Amino acid sequence: MPGSRSFYSDPKLKQTASNAASFQRPLIRGVRIKSNLNFKEQAVSEDTKNTDTIIINEVQLILAEKRTALSVMRTGIAVMALPLSVMSVLIATSKYYDALQVLHFLIPLLLLNLVLIVFGAYLIIRSIFQMKRYDRNIREIKREHSVIGKFIE
Repeated sequence: MPGSRSFYSDPKLKQTASNAASFQRPLIRGVRIKSNLNFKEQAVSEDTKNTDTIIINEVQLILAEKRTALSVMRTGIAVMALPLSVMSVLIATSKYYDALQVLHFLIPLLLLNLVLIVFGAYLIIRSIFQMKRYDRNIREIKREHSVIGKFIE
């Protein structure tokens, strides 16, 4: 087009060293706005975005660990259910055997059931304490970063 000049060839709009904090830049189809952001404010804004991203990633990591604790709890419940079902089968079929004659089978079975119950209880209790700790960590992050805290329940 005759008479049209490029944005960057216009000497009035070129950025100079003395005018570094305020410069013109094109937006859409020749519309120009004046930007008053200096480079430090842009760096702080980018740093804030990075910090927000890091905080969100920390919360996601904590929630992933909490899901792991929940699966450990589910495993503990399943481990505890096994001895209970074995005991219920033994009680239901007790009229078909004499306990004193099969005592050499019952004692190891009862000891194994006891070990499984203790192990299941350990898994459940450990996962409960872990979940409380993860909830406490999430509350601390919400308290320290109130801007992001409104997005986390």
